[in-house]
Amino acid sequence: MPDGRVLVVGGGSGNGGCCRDSEIYDPSSNTWTPLGPINPTYGISYPVMLPDGAGAWLVLGGGNPTRITMDEGQGSVYRLDTSSRSSTLLASLQSITSPPLPSDLSLSGQTAIEALDDQHLLFVNFWDQSSARVSDRTLTVDRKTWVPVLGPPLEQAARKRLMVKLTDGRLLVLGGMFWWEYFDGGTRQWQRADVKNILESAALSPGQGQFERLPATKAHLMTPHSQLLALPDGSALAVGGTDATLNVYTNETLVESFEPRTNAWTPRGSSIS
Repeated sequence: MPDGRVLVVGGGSGNGGCCRDSEIYDPSSNTWTPLGPINPTYGISYPVMLPDGAGAWLVLGGGNPTRITMDEGQGSVYRLDTSSRSSTLLASLQSITSPPLPSDLSLSGQTAIEALDDQHLLFVNFWDQSSARVSDRTLTVDRKTWVPVLGPPLEQAARKRLMVKLTDGRLLVLGGMFWWEYFDGGTRQWQRADVKNILESAALSPGQGQFERLPATKAHLMTPHSQLLALPDGSALAVGGTDATLNVYTNETLVESFEPRTNAWTPRGSSIS
């Protein structure tokens, strides 16, 4: 947070349980301060600082903790006030994605959000229910009225993408995965097919209606294995990447930095020495 403290939300115990309470860590005193629970249903939460003042955060309750993939289940949007240690329900994703949006557009699971401007938020990581494929659509939501409209499409379809707002005002999006699903009559279960790890990144500049494709990262990054952080000097840091040549998610420790003046990604080694 701007005052040097760290806000921690969401998480899970690894066995289906959900660590629902939020906490604030103060490095100056090496102490933790508990906040109230946001929602007892959702195990993944994404905090985004609201543009209307310090201490007010937008938190999106994400995946269903009873599912191993943590990629399904509706969530809710809360305003978390760290001063009063209280949370207020603003809207549910189910109501946000109701008509006039296409009925086949699903916003659930590991959704990423960021402030598009002082009044609007951008949502990414949609699912197209009609084609059983990930979608390239984004959603712009008015934070005061919660009226949704379709936003500019991503440069390619993917889910589990990371997004952060840089100090120059651009929204940086990277990583994620593409897949489609089919129903296997033998196992009577839905199966993933044509799985592709996304390495390319893209940026949406203020006032623009189209994403600009940027260079790719060397490592593969996606939620919930990775984190993307905006740094005060204008750059960004992506932590928790995997070797893009491997289709496994173990030892997610690779780190890369983004230089906004050149739009270049530079590998920085591993987060574990």
